[in-house]
Amino acid sequence: MAHKRKIKSRDIMKKISSIPAPKETDMEVKEILIDNIDMSDRGFPDIKREGVFEHRFKCLSCGLEFKVYSWQEFRHTDENTFCPECGKKGGKFHKSIKTLSTKKEFDVLDKNEIFAQMEK
Repeated sequence: MAHKRKIKSRDIMKKISSIPAPKETDMEVKEILIDNIDMSDRGFPDIKREGVFEHRFKCLSCGLEFKVYSWQEFRHTDENTFCPECGKKGGKFHKSIKTLSTKKEFDVLDKNEIFAQMEK
């Protein structure tokens, strides 16, 4: 059985005090209105966007439940998806698809975009 070392608060404070302070910079921070951002050159031009889809998987090997977000409804399948926990691939999943949006264009203000799902 391995011996666990107790960490004392003074050890933590010593480590924290040894971290260098961030460097100050003279860079100016500018406020940019979202209406002034050109989004036409963003994204992946060779991927046909069908909307925003939440692919829910449950690994039948280890039981992990996970989600994969995509712009294509049938992009993620049992055959091309790996379990992030145990690494199993191909036919080892229970799957469902939830349509979050059917918009063909990215909309930064849409709460159903992929990036907005990460904030939940």
